[in-house]
Amino acid sequence: MKQPARVLFVSHQGNLRGGADQSLLDLILGLDRARFAPVVLLPRIGQMADILSQHRIKTVIVSFRAWADQHNNLFKIGYRTAFNAVSLVRLARRLRPIPVDVVYSNSLYTPIGALLARYFNLPHIWHVRELMYEDFGKTYDFGVNWSMRFVDQSSAQVITNSTIIDRKMARYISEKKLNLIYNGFPGIDVTPPPVPRSGLLSNGEVVLCLVGRIAPHKGQDDAVRALAQLRAAGVNARLRLAGTGHNEHVAAVKTLATDLGVAEHVIWEGFVENVQTIYATTDITLMCSRSEAFGRVVVEAMAAGCPVIGTRAGGVPDIITDGENGLLYEPENHEALAALVHQLAVDHELYGKLSANGIATAYSRFTLRQYVEAVQAVIEKTLNNNVSALDSA
Repeated sequence: MKQPARVLFVSHQGNLRGGADQSLLDLILGLDRARFAPVVLLPRIGQMADILSQHRIKTVIVSFRAWADQHNNLFKIGYRTAFNAVSLVRLARRLRPIPVDVVYSNSLYTPIGALLARYFNLPHIWHVRELMYEDFGKTYDFGVNWSMRFVDQSSAQVITNSTIIDRKMARYISEKKLNLIYNGFPGIDVTPPPVPRSGLLSNGEVVLCLVGRIAPHKGQDDAVRALAQLRAAGVNARLRLAGTGHNEHVAAVKTLATDLGVAEHVIWEGFVENVQTIYATTDITLMCSRSEAFGRVVVEAMAAGCPVIGTRAGGVPDIITDGENGLLYEPENHEALAALVHQLAVDHELYGKLSANGIATAYSRFTLRQYVEAVQAVIEKTLNNNVSALDSA
């Protein structure tokens, strides 16, 4: 009987802080275990390790560093490079007894997976899920051109999760290596679609939510300014912010809400383990990011039948067709955002249309099965190409 291929998945975080981490976990748990045996490399113990342990998936915990930062200097670059060199030696010792067939890096955050693949002469897959500078304001230690050449040279295949990332990577990566695969979501495959909504959940109030890390590029300030404008126009609205962030960013949003006189109408939900409970009790979901590589929140809200207003930026337009399954506005234009919220609150026909079409979009394009099968096909292609290369050598 053929043994399943051993895949070393490299995660850049130990906790489920963002969509990239959650999408990796969804992928690992959804794998066909008769064909693929996962081993997961984590930089620290955390939520990811706990969940993987519950599913009896082997993990290796060794700390490593990024190769990009917001504030680069020679000392930091030297420190991170030296740290990763030592980590590589430690990892080589830990992984030597474990038979691995292919290495899969879940993020551009760190090169450690590519370095391991080179050390053990294994094929490597790089899953690009972020716009490093646009999303996080980070620049590569060795410059974008050299770094992207390394990505190209160290990868048998590259997976992207949105059109904007695919186009950006196409500047540096051979087209035959690129694979555009949208994220999938657990639950969509096994639960029946919800009944589309016909209007707001209550007659006297418009409940908005923004789910995501509290950070400047996520646009919580847009949402607060739009809330203030809506209330000034006589709309009884409140805003739920679900997520955590650096204290300075949280404080800045709270100060803005106070200055605009809407602090009592902003509800801080903090970290929410089951975000479906938020969408189920919210009238309209906002996606206010200046740049968003994919837009996981958009699909999650659509799957719950909660209409979405998102920015015309990043990967969001891959999901939202304006006026059909959601509404789009230009980032940082809080006046336009407020106008769209008001329009959706009073136009029940449009609200019902977006709810129904959003559900259809989520259930037809973003199932976990589609996502997992597409990634598995890339892994198998990589393994088969590697065998062919070895046979011809």
